[in-house]
Amino acid sequence: MGLKRLLIILCLFTGVLSLWGQVKQPLRVEVELERYEDHYMVMSMQENGIVLFRELQHFDQRGKRAWEVVKLDTLLQKVFTKNHILDYGAELLGYEYRDGYFYLLFRMGEYQKDDLKIIKMDMNTSEDQHFDIKQIVPVNLTEFTIIDNAALLGGYVNYRPAMIHYGFEAQKIKVLPGIYRNRSELIELNVDEDSNTFTVLMTEQTREKLATISIKRFNADGELLQNTLIEPLPNSSILYGHLITVPGQKQLVVGTFSHRRSNYSRGIYIAS
Repeated sequence: MGLKRLLIILCLFTGVLSLWGQVKQPLRVEVELERYEDHYMVMSMQENGIVLFRELQHFDQRGKRAWEVVKLDTLLQKVFTKNHILDYGAELLGYEYRDGYFYLLFRMGEYQKDDLKIIKMDMNTSEDQHFDIKQIVPVNLTEFTIIDNAALLGGYVNYRPAMIHYGFEAQKIKVLPGIYRNRSELIELNVDEDSNTFTVLMTEQTREKLATISIKRFNADGELLQNTLIEPLPNSSILYGHLITVPGQKQLVVGTFSHRRSNYSRGIYIAS
């Protein structure tokens, strides 16, 4: 047997220091890995435990590979292991956990034009669904998240930002309005579970070629609810913004600004 690597997952790190400075580790699980095996990626499912996932290195008789998903409970005991068989060359682009379901996003090839696949897995029953998404145009994906019963895919088409809404029930793609614009960049995709809405932050340029922030809020079906533009102060540009929701469902944007067309920050701003 070849050399082994050891994956150690420590959870609930609430041990008490002893007189000799030793730390108690109340919960611990160890998984032995062969030298050629990929390490696990780890994601918390809050009160539902932990999910481990990785691509297995061996091929089946059809030349396909499997992605292994392992659920551990909050005591780090294994609940189940399940393998998902995919064609060779499938590339993992993103993953998410939401409301009892674990999602894996794959591109089924090495090119941006290749189709996408989402695996939706019920982490209580281990049952899964596979959704094949045909790409209309090649998208360089940078964002992936879940809201309600839909996936949100964000990225760039011909160097312009684009956001795609994919409903799992209807299995249809919707391109969100107001995103595909010249001289714009995606900054942040934020999901508010309490209001079941999501917000897209983008940088845009004014007619004076000064950078500013555009805030677009949508409902779970991808319908535009609000479009707000944060105007910079005279002779200033906004470099970056981060959305924060405070008590009372009030939203603030915090970020940095610069002098006119400079890329160097001169300070921070807060906008409501």
